[in-house]
Amino acid sequence: MTRSGTLTSSLADRLREGIRAGKWHADKALPSERVLAAQFDVSRVTARRCLQRLCQEGIVVVRPGRGYFPIHSTPGTESLRTRRSILYYYASEAGRPILDSMHASIINGANAESMRVGLHLYAVSRPPAEFQQALRDGWDDGLRGVLLDWATSSLAEYLIQRGVPFVVVEADIEGLPVTSVIQDNVGGTQQALAHMADRGHRRLGIIVNNRDEVHTRQRLGAYREYLLRRDLPAMPGWAAVTAEGTGGGRSAMAALLDQTEAPTAVFVASRGLLPGAIDELARRGLTIPADLSLAVWGDPGLDPSAVEAPDITYVTWSADEMGRLAVRALDDIVRRGSLQRMIMRIGTRLVDRGSVTDLPDKRD
Repeated sequence: MTRSGTLTSSLADRLREGIRAGKWHADKALPSERVLAAQFDVSRVTARRCLQRLCQEGIVVVRPGRGYFPIHSTPGTESLRTRRSILYYYASEAGRPILDSMHASIINGANAESMRVGLHLYAVSRPPAEFQQALRDGWDDGLRGVLLDWATSSLAEYLIQRGVPFVVVEADIEGLPVTSVIQDNVGGTQQALAHMADRGHRRLGIIVNNRDEVHTRQRLGAYREYLLRRDLPAMPGWAAVTAEGTGGGRSAMAALLDQTEAPTAVFVASRGLLPGAIDELARRGLTIPADLSLAVWGDPGLDPSAVEAPDITYVTWSADEMGRLAVRALDDIVRRGSLQRMIMRIGTRLVDRGSVTDLPDKRD
């Protein structure tokens, strides 16, 4: 081990001892990098590596702008194993249910896996503050863990500090020792793009929503990576980032079509943007796939507003499998007795419904 590695390990050992001895508690931050460096005669780089290692081990959590805080130890592993309830929490920030057919399938899968191993799954939808109060009032005694289908850093930090094992479903939270189960955004996006490229399309466009979330970042990143790896033209105007909904889809498609050299095939990376994109094509008298090839993330038939849309090729994944894997991941956390940063991806497949056609030679 290098001297730097030895110093990092030594400092991490001393901080672990201090945390276990109660020197710092949940609302008292550990010393800053600067203070640690001066106190233990190490560099700030070593202090930073030490704190990052403790984060990865699930011993401390970083709160941006506030520092590093110790995580309360979870209840004894054996105690958790005897608890029989799993709570599935799904809600928007305002507490409105978001239980569409996809989320219903996730819950069905989680329920089936829970029953298989003799556990009871309960699903609730309520504002975060009420959810936290419910945990304090009635769930602690029998609660084995939580499947968190509406994830924010503050809510995840609350569960960490309460010592409640949990898994984030259908999302991810960076910077925390969180286990997440999400779709393979990269693989699915590149499946759709490969399907288009294999049919002769070189001018590939993408429409994504402007939400600051893992799905948007990963799908847009996968699009750019695919073009670079395949040595395809990567024009900035062929990637449209827009607000979610019909209006956003309409304006994004307009932006792509108004390019001097427009894409011949477009991947709509969010199902909610599809109706607006199709509306804009119809407004211009364009049809799919004669004038533009199109594919979308998610089954367009699950969106009532897209009922009038023609058959669209789409990328899908097993929501049922996501629910099952989330329960297994939660059980793994309980057995290990600690949280860990880990991302589990559900594989995707492409359903070809004929909306991507061979590109005639005259359009290449």
